[in-house]
Amino acid sequence: MKIVFIRHGKPDLPELGKLQANELHQWIKAYNAASLDTAQQPPKQAVELTKQCNVVVCSNLRRSIESAKLLGIRGIYCIDAIFREVELPYCNIRSPKLSATVWFVLFRILWFMGYSNHSDSKSTVKQRAAIAAGMLHN
Repeated sequence: MKIVFIRHGKPDLPELGKLQANELHQWIKAYNAASLDTAQQPPKQAVELTKQCNVVVCSNLRRSIESAKLLGIRGIYCIDAIFREVELPYCNIRSPKLSATVWFVLFRILWFMGYSNHSDSKSTVKQRAAIAAGMLHN
């Protein structure tokens, strides 16, 4: 058995300027609801790779399902939240305005260090990954 992971395409979201830490949750909510940027095309290598797949699974997020369709997948075997990427934690404090990239990197580093406010903890993510692996193996 061969398992292939392909990340979703670029979501259709406006460019972010600088924002405070307490504004990040609004962006995360928009990101999770976003459809794909219709101007993009998937890489040819990804299209060729998916042609070889017997079974395709996706997270329950719109961008994941639309990515599978954009790759030419006709039937998705399983759509489940278990396959979602790890969400960024965030906090509700006022802060200086920084670029979104700075916040994303900072909060991802904090997550690896154990901070999981408004997101799954590392132990929960590990449990979820084990369940997902079991689903893929069966």
